[in-house]
Amino acid sequence: MNLKRISAGVLSAALCLSLCACGGSGSTPAETNSGEETTPATTAPVATTPVPEETEPAAPSATPVEVGGSITTDNFVMSFDSLELLPEYSYSTSEYSSTSLYVEEGYQLLVVKGTFENVGTTVISDSCFGFTATVNDEYVVDGYDVRLNFERDKNFEIDPYTEQPYVLYINIPDKLAEMFETASFTIGFKDDMSIPSTSYGSDGSVTVDIDQQYVFTSGLTNAG
Repeated sequence: MNLKRISAGVLSAALCLSLCACGGSGSTPAETNSGEETTPATTAPVATTPVPEETEPAAPSATPVEVGGSITTDNFVMSFDSLELLPEYSYSTSEYSSTSLYVEEGYQLLVVKGTFENVGTTVISDSCFGFTATVNDEYVVDGYDVRLNFERDKNFEIDPYTEQPYVLYINIPDKLAEMFETASFTIGFKDDMSIPSTSYGSDGSVTVDIDQQYVFTSGLTNAG
């Protein structure tokens, strides 16, 4: 009887050990490497629209004017009668007074003369114009160094419905005066005769906002 119990116990123990061995043999299958490398997915580049660079508006083309010609607009008529090289120049502003143009020592005056008629209803100031002068195609004068005077007491402006002689002039060195050949005066202005605005670029350039531009070119008319 005892022998049967012992045999049954041994058999039961052996069965448990067998079941444990089977349970412990389970394992996660090893990953296999096919030898092929996978490339990560790439995103196609998004097309961008180029942004155009900001550019300054081009200046209007200059209309040429010669001696005997004029600029005629709805606001004024400006004639060009002569170009003279003078050591000095003065004009009467009234019966009892006169004005002399400024000339620096060692310089001479290069003077455009003509008449200016204001045909509009408002005062026209010299500030309504932008001027540049070039002598012998290389010596450039601009800004406030090119001056416009109406030959009257209020020499920086002209009243509506009036006509006055004017002088447009610069100072040039004596040595340049000795070599003088030709000069060009560029005159720019707005159609409504408002004061033109000036903008300055990062590269040092200067742009004046104008609608009309004329260039008067001549040699001396008082030669000899």
